Amino acid sequence: ATLSSGFDAGDTVKCSVFPSDGMDIGEAVSDEVVIINQLPEVASLILGPSAAYTDDTLTVTASGTDPDGDTVTLTYAWYVDGTLLDETGTTLDGEIWFDKGQEVYVVVTPNDGTEDGTAETSAALIISNSLPVLDSVTVTPGTAYEADTLTCTPGSSSDSDGDAVSLSYGWMVNGSAVAVSDDELDGTYFDRGDTVYCGVTPNDGEGDGTMAFSSGLEISNTAPEIS
Repeated sequence: ATLSSGFDAGDTVKCSVFPSDGMDIGEAVSDEVVIINQLPEVASLILGPSAAYTDDTLTVTASGTDPDGDTVTLTYAWYVDGTLLDETGTTLDGEIWFDKGQEVYVVVTPNDGTEDGTAETSAALIISNSLPVLDSVTVTPGTAYEADTLTCTPGSSSDSDGDAVSLSYGWMVNGSAVAVSDDELDGTYFDRGDTVYCGVTPNDGEGDGTMAFSSGLEISNTAPEIS
């Protein structure tokens, strides 16, 4: 009186019931049903990395399931600040599609070959500010004496978001900071044999990047003179 296998979505299943009095079989009564396709579902959906920057590529990882055992395909729709993008893959390149401060999410729709299931929306990511980078710092002159004024020269700075980068300076003598915050340090702050470093910190208006340090410069001995 029950049938639990042997049919698929879209099939028509007919059941006929024959009455019997032990001697004869009477006329059958029948009814039939059409097996309804059950919609697929998105089983899992993750958008990463969780901390994303403009030079990152976002990746969506998703899977689908279907109660009928059908093969599930997934389609992807990407949104930045609520605007649908012309991108349908599983990745989104930040250098092309988004900037810092923007909100990015993806909508995933499952399909079992017959119908779409309910679309699921990922958690939204807010693109973080990328901190600026400074590649090098040099102190000149390369050979220095107590009477000299040292100059701190930064190398190239960059910011992945394209923000303007400002620089701040700091000096250390024998490992201790001195109260000078510009790019020059005169001899009142160091003596013969001291080791002097300069550190430069890049800032993009929202945060400091990593301070870059010069090599240590040892202050040379000044030769005596006959006056």
